[in-house]
Amino acid sequence: MIARALAIAIALAAAAFARPALAAPPPDAATASMRAHFEAGVRFYDAKPPDYVRALDEFRAAYRDKPSPIIKQNIALCLRALGRYVEAIDVLKEMIAEGGDAIKPRDRDLATAAIDEMEQQVATAKVAITARAGAGNAPELHPALIVDGVLVPSAKMGEPLRLDPGEHRFRVHAEGYGDAATNATFSRGQRDVVIAMELVPNAVTVAPPPPTPPPIAEPPPRYDVVAPTPRKDRPRLYYGIAGLSLQSQTIRLTTVLDEKENTKRTFTGASAVLRVGRSVDKYWDLGAMTELGVFGAEAYDSPASATPIPAKTGIVNWALAPELRVHSVGKLRVIASVAVGLEFTALGAQLADANGIITTRSASGLGLMGLVEAGGQLELGRAFLESVLFFDVHGLGAMNYRERSVTADTSAARGGLRLLVGFRF
Repeated sequence: MIARALAIAIALAAAAFARPALAAPPPDAATASMRAHFEAGVRFYDAKPPDYVRALDEFRAAYRDKPSPIIKQNIALCLRALGRYVEAIDVLKEMIAEGGDAIKPRDRDLATAAIDEMEQQVATAKVAITARAGAGNAPELHPALIVDGVLVPSAKMGEPLRLDPGEHRFRVHAEGYGDAATNATFSRGQRDVVIAMELVPNAVTVAPPPPTPPPIAEPPPRYDVVAPTPRKDRPRLYYGIAGLSLQSQTIRLTTVLDEKENTKRTFTGASAVLRVGRSVDKYWDLGAMTELGVFGAEAYDSPASATPIPAKTGIVNWALAPELRVHSVGKLRVIASVAVGLEFTALGAQLADANGIITTRSASGLGLMGLVEAGGQLELGRAFLESVLFFDVHGLGAMNYRERSVTADTSAARGGLRLLVGFRF
């Protein structure tokens, strides 16, 4: 969560470097070089796979051209991705000190939270150095401690060392003694590990010039202060969804359609669905849906005709409603939604009378609807697929033909399966 929030902050910083205002004067050479290195660092970081080492070099070069706490955030991010937590923590602390009051309180809080999070990954160790007694006068002990080729400052010799998880090389050098060396491996969050190092006096204690110790590597320059992942993409909060529904409903028809009282007809068909909305939280969305469907009943003999002439009855429905969608997180999600709105229903029938003459009768009405859905969603990057079962109860309104109702029901229920595809933007 902290890394995601820091990533958004870095994305805004990258946009600021990449798109100066049109009215601004041309950048000086240092600013132009800094921007070139900064943008190269972002490209290496976002590469597939990412190249954190080259991204780190580019961000450090950008900082040398024109120091900025924002750039230090990116440097720290690369160090964190490389598992170099100790350096990343120091960089974030330097960023906070360097930025001072110019750093926004939210950015300061995010950096502090990132420091606390990485401190849990760091191991600590204390090196205990002893000298073995030898013949004659042993030389006075003034040891130098080298960890992974870097000299530990004498002022920090007695303090616990902060180390990244993994294997580390320890070496102790002192004039008049042979070097002592050992390796030790640390796990994440391991605390207060004691590394015992014993120095043995050289066989000759008088006068030969002491051997020159091998050169000690200079510690790498520190461009420290940790930040989140540099991301250029803004959060995709809006979505659009389209698809088809396979559905059916049963309605009781009246004698207006030459049916016997309470004759039930089952209508099956399909509808097109369109949805738009916005993610309010990682668990729920608000949006709106519209649907246009066509149903038909299986052809049957016209009830009033003396000869077998097929009767055809169909329904067109249209729904419009706001909706609330709730879902789990991850690539494969469970999703459910509810919607309350309006549904328009139009019924039409082609019937034959007793003389075999085809007549057309139709009626329509508008009523309230309530809809529930449940199913699954598969994330495919910015796109996603959905498959849900739905159930809809809606009023039939005043569906009259010549002031007589064509249905014995005042409401109807329909249900079926939806297959949908969506896209986030």
